[in-house]
Amino acid sequence: MTVNPAHVVADVVSALHDDHGRIRLPRFYDDVDELTSERRADFADLPSDEDEWMARVETTAVDGEEGYTLLERLWARPSIEILALLAGDPLGLERSVIPETAEASFSIRTVPGQRVHTVADQLREFVAEVVPAHVEYTLETDEVIAQEAYISPAGTARDALERALERGYGLPLAGRMGNAGGGPADFLAKTLGAPVILIGTGLPDDHWHASDESVSLTMLRRGAASIAHLWEELGATAPPQSGR
Repeated sequence: MTVNPAHVVADVVSALHDDHGRIRLPRFYDDVDELTSERRADFADLPSDEDEWMARVETTAVDGEEGYTLLERLWARPSIEILALLAGDPLGLERSVIPETAEASFSIRTVPGQRVHTVADQLREFVAEVVPAHVEYTLETDEVIAQEAYISPAGTARDALERALERGYGLPLAGRMGNAGGGPADFLAKTLGAPVILIGTGLPDDHWHASDESVSLTMLRRGAASIAHLWEELGATAPPQSGR
């Protein structure tokens, strides 16, 4: 009987996670730094309402790795998400024909301790184990443009940013969430030999990365004000320069 590629892709997708929400790539968690008690306390100090969050992101259920809170899953744990599935002709009339090809698009978020090339090798090993030997497939990984995980380090620069945010938003610090990503921040920090600190102005209901992504003008203005205050805060912490 002809192999149905849609079945093969479905098998790969369904095998990615176990019944506890853990990712099943071989040795995937070997390099994942476990959350410290201090980091978990930072998340616990943040005001968080799961029902409110679901309403704002327009979903009706929360899934993920067991043993971690919503904020910990969102901001500090690795993940694999399925972004797209395609088989057959999605636009034409339904036909009783086995599709010739099928494909899936994954997004993998790593965390400190993991390395992009290592995870890519783990993905290749996993797919090779799941896909039957008699099935031909192609697996492409975007390792060149992928970004290593990065967290703004503690220090005077991050402290200055927090003070600037308090001034820019006119509110006291509620807690420390950190950042989940940051584009080329890891590359820049290593190349420049200086810490990279990140500021975000997005809200959960802004539909990040979607075709209808939006941003609050109020958040943008407050973010711009915070950046202006940041220069002052950094200047205040700089050592005095001796005159000539």
